[in-house]
Amino acid sequence: MNTSDILLIAQQRLEVPGVWIKGTYAMDANYNPVEPESPHACRFCALGAVIKTTDGWQDSTDVAISALVAVLPQETETIPAFNDSVHTKRRMVIGLFSRARQVALDYESNQLCPDL
Repeated sequence: MNTSDILLIAQQRLEVPGVWIKGTYAMDANYNPVEPESPHACRFCALGAVIKTTDGWQDSTDVAISALVAVLPQETETIPAFNDSVHTKRRMVIGLFSRARQVALDYESNQLCPDL
């Protein structure tokens, strides 16, 4: 799975009402914190959604996170700081994923067709 696919799947996960959370990577149906890779995890922050999508594979997770960091608002230093800000809304997180996916798509198409 390439980075743009990871970001799309994670974004689609967060687009479902009630799935996006703040303050922890993942929660189960009873709002108990769990590891994102847990089969019981059904609610996620931005990073948790990426970790769930990659099933914790570090290299894939790192590349997707790098794409997200590249498009963070200038005044924000980390994905958790953005995700957990009192000012951040779900639509803003979804927009972050959309922008990061475009960066990944641009990179992937340049890698496949470097002469274009």
